[in-house]
Amino acid sequence: MNKLVITGMVAHINAGTTIGLHPAQAKARAHSLKPIADGVYEVITRIQFKRGEIIELGIDLPRNLADQMESVDTLETYERELGPSEEEIQAEKERAEKEKAEAAAKELAEKERDEAELKAKEEAELKAEAEAERKAKEEEELKAKQESELKAKLEADEEARRKAANDEMLQNIKARNQAKQEAELEEKAEEKKQASKRK
Repeated sequence: MNKLVITGMVAHINAGTTIGLHPAQAKARAHSLKPIADGVYEVITRIQFKRGEIIELGIDLPRNLADQMESVDTLETYERELGPSEEEIQAEKERAEKEKAEAAAKELAEKERDEAELKAKEEAELKAEAEAERKAKEEEELKAKQESELKAKLEADEEARRKAANDEMLQNIKARNQAKQEAELEEKAEEKKQASKRK
């Protein structure tokens, strides 16, 4: 098949022509093509190609298309002389847009992950602060309770000591009074005894 490049503004290929196309070219014109072999098609309805596109024809270059096409030996020659086709440019554009969208999605995902990690860190710090405050409060309450219990014990001990001292003093007073009374009784008894002797 003859490899040709479109040099005119457009080139029309009539129905019944056997043509070789790149998959991207065939996809865009699928409704007008009938597959014959891999990359080879029969034109069903008249189709057109734009400047710069490359095609292959199963016939010699028709005269009516001679001013619209030129033969190329290889695809490399075409790409070197004319650059990429519109399909390739579009494919590259779509690839770049896809990469851009993927990069944006990745950036968004990373941002959301960082925000989630920051939020989790802040929540953990707040929880730790609340736990520390709770423990400090419990320690203060325990300390106050211990101080109160110690104070109550000291007061109770002091009260018990005072009571014991008072009891001891009362016992001493009672003992002295009893001894005094006994001494007085003995003295009276002795006086009576002496009085009886004198009689």
